Amino acid sequence: MMQSELRFASPPINPIPQILYWPQKLSYWWLLFSALTLAMSILCGFALSEAVREGASGEVGIFTVFLTLFICMTVMVPSTAGISWIGVSRRVGSRTTEHGTAVSIPDSRSVHTIVFLLGLIGISASIAAAMAFTGIGETLLPNGLETREGAYFMGAYGAGALLCILAILAFRAASTLLIYPSGIQYIIRGHQFFRATTDDRFFEWDDIACITPDTWMYTHGSVEFFNPLLKITTTSGADASTNSDPKETTIHAHRLVAEPNALRSLLEYMRTNPEARDLLAKQDAPKLLTPPPLIDRLRAGRKIDRPWPISVQKARQKAAEFQRLQRRRPTKPSGDAVRRRRSMPPPGSAPLPVTG
Repeated sequence: MMQSELRFASPPINPIPQILYWPQKLSYWWLLFSALTLAMSILCGFALSEAVREGASGEVGIFTVFLTLFICMTVMVPSTAGISWIGVSRRVGSRTTEHGTAVSIPDSRSVHTIVFLLGLIGISASIAAAMAFTGIGETLLPNGLETREGAYFMGAYGAGALLCILAILAFRAASTLLIYPSGIQYIIRGHQFFRATTDDRFFEWDDIACITPDTWMYTHGSVEFFNPLLKITTTSGADASTNSDPKETTIHAHRLVAEPNALRSLLEYMRTNPEARDLLAKQDAPKLLTPPPLIDRLRAGRKIDRPWPISVQKARQKAAEFQRLQRRRPTKPSGDAVRRRRSMPPPGSAPLPVTG
């Protein structure tokens, strides 16, 4: 059985001992898909240059959209394949607030990329459908859809993409984690039907009982995605407007621009080593989130399994305990055994006569 947690040497510029809980595994299928998107980007680039040379405005618009899509996919897919967190993000920096100087870890911009791609698809499809209906200029519809039904399809496709953008903007949320020498501040700025909401929580180090790693898992087809979570449990309880347990706050580490294992190692080290918390106020404090080299993380990821959610682990433990109790429980005698037992004479009585 593989281990569920692994400790290994920290990088030279980061004195914090590193704890690997969420393994970084290399997926060859996603690497192959990344190579395919790169090849499609190159082909779209050649096709776009050829369309510009021939002056075909319709093909120029179509190949421009496809080139942008494949370039974005080429940039995004390697992180899913396991090639990510080469170093500390440039967006991680120092910030001074009313609580002092802290290491600021903002939210990732993956939502912005999704909105950009959906907007590109929606606007392009809508323009192509509008030009097909009005008959203005050269058609922008792809081959095989150069009919009125194809124009309707492209219009519905573009409207659906724009509605998805509207839904994302109506319910979007952005989080920021601030790590001070005095504690941790977690800010969530969300929107509910375009109404802004803010959830601001501050936890002093002495009030934090434990920091528990967890995993939020979801499946898309046959692919499983494991998203790291950090659960902060306090002794006194915090103002919880979104959590059911007032003493527990969930930090969605997978949304932040910091390597989850390095973030957890830093928080756990600062919680158990009060004398080292002054390092968080220095200008080079973001370097404390430097993860180990990628090759070391990939090698270490082979030695441990992907952690399942704690709820799933508890359910499996309860099922295993129930099976153990079932095996220990004496089995109920069958009907034949009960009849034979009843037909036997009681102890001390005369034996039954033998006939025959």
